[in-house]
Amino acid sequence: MIPIPNAAARHSTEDVSHNTSLLCLDELAGAGRSREGNSLRIEAVVLNRLYSRRTFELNRQLHDQLETEVDVIDHSQEPSVRRHYDAVASWRVKLPDCEALNFGTMELFVLGVMVLSMLRTCSSLTASPGDIFAVFRYVLMLLMGIDGVPKLVQQFSRLRDLTLRFQQT
Repeated sequence: MIPIPNAAARHSTEDVSHNTSLLCLDELAGAGRSREGNSLRIEAVVLNRLYSRRTFELNRQLHDQLETEVDVIDHSQEPSVRRHYDAVASWRVKLPDCEALNFGTMELFVLGVMVLSMLRTCSSLTASPGDIFAVFRYVLMLLMGIDGVPKLVQQFSRLRDLTLRFQQT
């Protein structure tokens, strides 16, 4: 927690409200000392680590199937071609399903942080509507950044699988 200097007591009410807003923001999202901020980071790391492993495996299986595509088409037997494309479609559906599950779970944590930040900010006796809006906007910006992490994790897993394949050849 950042202590408000004694000089703030001599400033106007707006300055004190601004300092209160910054104090709440620091506790919630900024410096990593708050329980909510640490909890969200821990949840995001654990969840995205599990998601990374799952998408790596799904991408590996999709790429394994795609590597057989030339042989399947070359033999041009309808049942094997149909099975191949059904399998490819299945892997292509499983990847977004996994992403949606990860995104939904992350959003639950995000909503929790937003509710806690609003409760903490609104419970302050010196918080003005502008302070509340500022804290809400800052927390929202932080959380919007977290929303992009699953897509990066999926792309990283895909590239990692492709890199391993190129290194093996």
